[in-house]
Amino acid sequence: MGKCFSVIIPNTYKLNCFIMGPAAVGKTMILYTLKLGEANTRNWNPTPAYNFEVNKQTMSHGAKCEMHMWDLSGSPGNRALWPVMIHVKQRKVC
Repeated sequence: MGKCFSVIIPNTYKLNCFIMGPAAVGKTMILYTLKLGEANTRNWNPTPAYNFEVNKQTMSHGAKCEMHMWDLSGSPGNRALWPVMIHVKQRKVC
């Protein structure tokens, strides 16, 4: 039975994760807290367009999770890019 589940359950999950919201609410802080594994409350500069990080974790059942995390700028001028970024990245994991 164990062999059956090892075939069905993939060893690595790949996910695209988008962090979106209004400007200056802490999206970049969340991104780097997840990446570094510790709360980082320093003063962040506004995100000009986006930040991108790959966060690799091992899940409790041993599978690996690779999250491609996009922190999209919340400035009004960049909000028009949100649907485009999501549409493109939903088609292909980086």
